[in-house]
Amino acid sequence: YKAPVFFELLAEGKLTLLSREALENRTSSVGYGYGSYSRVELVNKYFVLNSKGQIDTFTGHKNDMMDLMADRDDEVKKFMKVNRLNASNKNELSKIFEYYNSIVGKK
Repeated sequence: YKAPVFFELLAEGKLTLLSREALENRTSSVGYGYGSYSRVELVNKYFVLNSKGQIDTFTGHKNDMMDLMADRDDEVKKFMKVNRLNASNKNELSKIFEYYNSIVGKK
């Protein structure tokens, strides 16, 4: 049986951005040979719903986002620069996708 999976809808349109929260073990070193420690962190995993209805994983990196938005990448970069948006922030990433979806139908 396939288990149902729930996503948080961040932006809807030509590119629909979805998110899921996950717990990951992260190991960090203290430095200078003093060892390391491990902790559990809450991380966001991103997905993009394509036009065929398939959900693809999305890294959340700016370069991968620009590949998805290749037809309007100059406008999106300008929007990000003017509004000082960072693709690594969940709320700002959703604003970028919303902006792209708002301009994709216009010429």
